[in-house]
Amino acid sequence: MKVIRKIVKFLGELSKKKVARPKLLLRLSVVLALFALLIFLAQLWNSNQPIHQISIVGTSFLTPAEVKAEIQDAPIINRPKNEINYAELAKRLRQNPFIENTYLSEGINTLTIEVKERQPVAILVDNYGKLRYVSSDYSILPYRLFNTYLDIPVITGIYKDELLDSLALRNAIDIINHIRAYSNTLLISLISEVHYSKNSREFILYTSDNSRKIIFGGMENIEDKIMNLHDFLKYDLQYNAKREFSYIDVRWKNSVIVKNNI
Repeated sequence: MKVIRKIVKFLGELSKKKVARPKLLLRLSVVLALFALLIFLAQLWNSNQPIHQISIVGTSFLTPAEVKAEIQDAPIINRPKNEINYAELAKRLRQNPFIENTYLSEGINTLTIEVKERQPVAILVDNYGKLRYVSSDYSILPYRLFNTYLDIPVITGIYKDELLDSLALRNAIDIINHIRAYSNTLLISLISEVHYSKNSREFILYTSDNSRKIIFGGMENIEDKIMNLHDFLKYDLQYNAKREFSYIDVRWKNSVIVKNNI
């Protein structure tokens, strides 16, 4: 700080004095060179500082310990920062299927790893009952238990024997993403299953209350279907909470068709 104050004072004195142009340029060059040298020395000092602590932020599903386990074979603690391969470190972290991206930042003796997780939005069930998660970006993730409760729908009907219908899966996730983007807790909490019918090539939704059947149809006019479904279910739950029906059909534009149980 004292060196910087002296440089600032020196520049102020130069502005008050009438100095020949060549001498002024020379002195300014010296000052700039000193600044550059100070910056270089500071960066050199900082790059030689060892990492003493690693902090993990941004996790919701994974624990900080699980994230650190991905890089436990990489010597980081007490190692100078200029000897750490951060690109390789980020690559190791992304090997965890739940980690979409990472952002690494340094303190003087600390390393902060900010994690962007893939968020499971559905549970995929194959024809043999095996479970997997699917994220909003269509990534298939291994099934496991989390400390956080996941209230997400299951996706069924998109396997033919062991063969996955990738297009049907993407369409199912698009329906779920649109429901979530609608930012309505009613639909998010009510829809418990998204089923793909191979015969009709249409989607059928089921609710968590009494497994009400909702014929959703194809992928056309998704926003209108979701809005109409939301408005109907909100009204029905408010005024006819115990009414039972065979199905709700939202395939038709600006219409909701309901078949009551006889």
